[in-house]
Amino acid sequence: MVVREQMRFQTGNQLFDHISNLQEGSTILVLDETGFESLIFLNALFHNFSDKSNVIFVSDTPMETPFTLQHISLDGIPSLTALSIEVDKYRKLLKDGGVIIHNYLPHMLVREEEERILKLVESWRERALNEKTVEVYSLPKGSFPSFEKKLLSLLSGIITIKLVEKEKGKQPVFQMSGISKAAYHLAEFPFLVKENRLLIKWGDEFTDKVFEEEQDQVLTRQKYIEDNMYGLQIADGGRQPSGVDIYEQWLLTQCVGRDVSEIYSLFPDRFKEISRSLALWNLRGIVKLEEKRRASPPPTRKEISARTKLAFKLPTAVAMSSLTKQPNLIPLDVYHALRRSVTTFITYYTPLSEKEFIEKLSILEGHFQEMAARATAMRKLIENRENPSAKLDVRYLPKTVSITLYYGYHLKSRVLKMSPGEYEVHLKDCFLCAGVVSETPVCQLIAGTIVGSCGVLFKQKFSCRETRCKAMGDGSCVFSLKALSE
Repeated sequence: MVVREQMRFQTGNQLFDHISNLQEGSTILVLDETGFESLIFLNALFHNFSDKSNVIFVSDTPMETPFTLQHISLDGIPSLTALSIEVDKYRKLLKDGGVIIHNYLPHMLVREEEERILKLVESWRERALNEKTVEVYSLPKGSFPSFEKKLLSLLSGIITIKLVEKEKGKQPVFQMSGISKAAYHLAEFPFLVKENRLLIKWGDEFTDKVFEEEQDQVLTRQKYIEDNMYGLQIADGGRQPSGVDIYEQWLLTQCVGRDVSEIYSLFPDRFKEISRSLALWNLRGIVKLEEKRRASPPPTRKEISARTKLAFKLPTAVAMSSLTKQPNLIPLDVYHALRRSVTTFITYYTPLSEKEFIEKLSILEGHFQEMAARATAMRKLIENRENPSAKLDVRYLPKTVSITLYYGYHLKSRVLKMSPGEYEVHLKDCFLCAGVVSETPVCQLIAGTIVGSCGVLFKQKFSCRETRCKAMGDGSCVFSLKALSE
């Protein structure tokens, strides 16, 4: 089977597309409390989809939808094989970039074994990836906890919808994991549905639009930054940011005081989006761009050295001792880089109350460790006399991840290639969750480390999330690592 390159997927909701990083071929689980909120949410989300006939609801119950409804009677389908054949008929009606929403999992789970349904969903996941469809599965949260947990390890990401108490009653909010931009991972977004449109709270209003400075101003300033990166330094502009999410606050603290060229070296995978943020911050007076003596860009070398290539062919422990001066130790420079990030952030981000900071700390830890990993990866490239602009071939990714985790945490890992651009990282002896009991994964430091090092070394954006954790009772900690398109 030939798997096509994934591209960004647009739902037609401008604001949702701004905060998400949804890719063609993604498979998503939508959880809610009753199973009803998800249908309202999905109908509204795709309200402005480019081709409504290219969205199919497959349901075993009657429902109202502006999209194509395919009603199936599970009682009349004798087996999962027959169900797969039936659903495949609907897939053939779709053009590239279509959507299938599966609204029958609860009834299937009553009559079929969980493991058999999981195998079916796994085969559908591969089909969605190949055919560039987005497939959505809806399920009432907590109704089938074991199945829900296993399903999450298979799919691209999750949208959780819940009702929270407000002064004027209950307010629906949604969170995303695995399919959002890093800035909005697990952030809560209040929403409402009005005239079939999904309106998300953005600042002080509910909207489906993104309002920013004039586009031509932003693009002009962004081009200036990119064209002059070797002669500009980022300084504090004196104005406190307002209405900026916690990731943007973190990123801001990591940029102030650095040369733009240094940001480019540390974030080669995300520089386009960061240069845009810098342009916006500069227009708003949050940062200044100070001219400095122009440095010469490093010479470009397409490939890594033969010595490093040879090291990648060796066992992890041997390769690490060949590539670093500090074998078999949790390196002090990782700790110092992490401490610098934390200290800078806490000093700068005074508006956060102690309670708010604690609530966001688990997310921030992953970002801080990502920065430490980026700094360490860059340092190791220089120590090994590799050109920082050199881009590693993706075939070295499993070995690179193994070396990174052994160097950073003294952990032995097993990295499996699941499909082109998709990997699983297994850690049997992870110590970060030792003695911890949790309903959710807790080893976000590992995910941050993997994303940071891979971004610097492969010059490509990656997402990484923990799908299984020993704190949840699993035998190993397992991370889903995916290459992302722009």
